[in-house]
Amino acid sequence: MQKIFSQELRFKDENGDEYPEWEEKKLIELYDKGKAGGTPKSTESKYYNGDIPFLSISDITEQGKFLNQTEKSITQAGLENSTAWLVPKNSINYAMYASVGYLSINKIEVATSQAIFNMVFDNYYLTEYLYYYLNYIRDTGILNKLVGTGTQSNLSASTMKNIDVNLPKFNEMIKISDFFSKLDTFIEKQSAKIELLKERKKGFLQKMFI
Repeated sequence: MQKIFSQELRFKDENGDEYPEWEEKKLIELYDKGKAGGTPKSTESKYYNGDIPFLSISDITEQGKFLNQTEKSITQAGLENSTAWLVPKNSINYAMYASVGYLSINKIEVATSQAIFNMVFDNYYLTEYLYYYLNYIRDTGILNKLVGTGTQSNLSASTMKNIDVNLPKFNEMIKISDFFSKLDTFIEKQSAKIELLKERKKGFLQKMFI
């Protein structure tokens, strides 16, 4: 990730030629809609345990790249009586408080709290590219320079919108997104194998020492 996003390592086109130079864009220039969520009044029970998945930061940190479920849910009344909004599938959900910089791509329609900045894009390759790019700036410490100091380090929505993004041309962006997606798939398969081996080991131990 460091070599690709610093452009030390570049992909080439089908003819073996270099792609054009990358552009620097502000994040606000790239999404169709970007907005934090909101939380219905916690003392109103009628706003909770409804049919609308309500995303929290813990859901993001526990599930990783793809978000398929949420621990909490709200009702339509809860949605209408707060600043929460329905975030469409395949959007980026970005934590601004607590676990700052952790993010996911929601595979279900969700509402979120104000601690999460949600971004809707018109192209899924762009969504995937930015998922990896935003992970890169968190993991390399670039994000730390943007986070405010205090008792709890948070990222404001206005700062979020002005994050600088190095953006390749579309065909190179597709290759980058595909490359990292394939790596993620490989990692998931290997992780599943490791968990299976752990279960087998546990079974062998039980049989040996009975």
